[in-house]
Amino acid sequence: MIAVTKHAMEFVSAQGRVPDIVVQLAIPCPFITTAKIDEAVSHIANSSTNCAVSLKRIEHEHPYRAKELLSDGKFQSFVKDVPVETFISRQELPTLYCTSGAIYSWTSRLLV
Repeated sequence: MIAVTKHAMEFVSAQGRVPDIVVQLAIPCPFITTAKIDEAVSHIANSSTNCAVSLKRIEHEHPYRAKELLSDGKFQSFVKDVPVETFISRQELPTLYCTSGAIYSWTSRLLV
């Protein structure tokens, strides 16, 4: 998608219209609200940030629960420096986020 966004940016720029901020929306995310898009644009416009992305809370596949498969067929915790066995229920796990893929926004200079 970044190649498509860059191409569109180059096309618009060649016509003499250079946007300050470019927003890329994912097609398979139909429930993106205009408020969330406005929030991403506002965040860039009103701060020294060059980009903003949408996040989603990690609910069920928490990284602390990740295991790695060893060559002997056994598995062990992937996370080594946290006592993951102390988190009995998922509600006790720390709140973590990953990018949702719905909204990516940048200042145009990052795409040139």
